[in-house]
Amino acid sequence: MSEPRWPPTCPSGRHRLLPGELLVGWHPCDCTPEILGHRTWTCVRCLAAGRIDTWFDPPCLDSSVIR
Repeated sequence: MSEPRWPPTCPSGRHRLLPGELLVGWHPCDCTPEILGHRTWTCVRCLAAGRIDTWFDPPCLDSSVIR
């Protein structure tokens, strides 16, 4: 698996990300056999405003996952 890409803007594309404005996490998933999960990024500024904008890398193929 390649190194995850760091998003230059928040996942919603509303604004540029500044240091300390990004939560990095892991979402376990078996949507593809060779990948056991996805790196996730969540914008702290959007989260504080009541929006949960999370970016998955690689993109999840499971349509039941709420993003």
